[in-house]
Amino acid sequence: MALLALAEEQGTVTTSHGCDTTTVTLEGSSTVFGPGGYKIVRKGDDEKTHEYPNPGAPPPCIDHQLTLDTGYSTTVFIDGNKEAAMVGSKYGGTENITDAGQTTVFVT
Repeated sequence: MALLALAEEQGTVTTSHGCDTTTVTLEGSSTVFGPGGYKIVRKGDDEKTHEYPNPGAPPPCIDHQLTLDTGYSTTVFIDGNKEAAMVGSKYGGTENITDAGQTTVFVT
């Protein structure tokens, strides 16, 4: 099993849609911090609100925010019961954490 960087708040999320092609992780643990001093992201945390193409335009873009729900660690838990996020974890099953915000702590 590959080791992947543990995701901190302010890590990069690739949205793969128009309007805003990237955003950042937003929420994380209030008690567990990574090496950069940012909160560790967990299953159930939200990404930063960003713009998404409006299917009923105008306007061409609308606010959009998803919750981390896919690709989290099955072996590392934060605050006792929330799975840790890492590079490759996804918000809404589609928006991918591509930069964890730190490069020294890895999980599976």
